[in-house]
Amino acid sequence: MKALFYGLVVLFVLSGCGKAQDNDAARVKQEAMSQGNTAEASARIEKLLTEGTALLAKGYIPAALKAFDEAIKANRNDPRGYIALGEAYIRIKKLDPAIETFTMILDFSPENAEAHYLIGMAHGLKGERDIAAQYAQKSMQFAQSQKNQGMFIKSAAMLKGLADAAQGTGN
Repeated sequence: MKALFYGLVVLFVLSGCGKAQDNDAARVKQEAMSQGNTAEASARIEKLLTEGTALLAKGYIPAALKAFDEAIKANRNDPRGYIALGEAYIRIKKLDPAIETFTMILDFSPENAEAHYLIGMAHGLKGERDIAAQYAQKSMQFAQSQKNQGMFIKSAAMLKGLADAAQGTGN
C-alpha cells in the first residue's frame, strides 16, 4: 500500500497536477520518498519545528535554534526549517544570519516567494531599503506567477511601507 501511495504521489508530481504554490512541498515530498521515509521525516520536522517554536516563545533561544537546525538537517530541501531558523534570528536581532539562512532556500528553490519576502524584510530591518525593495518585487513576481495571493499582498505592503518610509525621510 505504501509503495502504491508513493507511486501515485510521484505520478501526481510529475504530471504537474498540483497548484503552482505547492511545487516546493511536492518536491520535498518526492525527495523524502526517494529516501523511503516520507511520513517519518515529515513528522520529525513538524515535531522539531513545534518544539523550537515553543522554546523560542519561552525565551530558550539556544535550544530553539538547535531544534530548527535539526529540522534543517532532517531534510535540507524543506524550506520550513530555514524559515523558522531565520525568523528566530530576526527575533533576536541577528539580521545577517537571518538573511544567510533565508538565502539558503534560494539554493534549492530559487522562485520561493516567501524566501524572497523574508530576505527583503530582513534587509528592510537593517535599513537597506533598496535591497529590501528588490526582494519584495521578486517576491511579488513569483507570488503572482504561483497564484499566491497572500504572499503577493504581503510583498506589495512591504513595498508600500518602504516607499512611505523613503518619503518620510526625504530619500
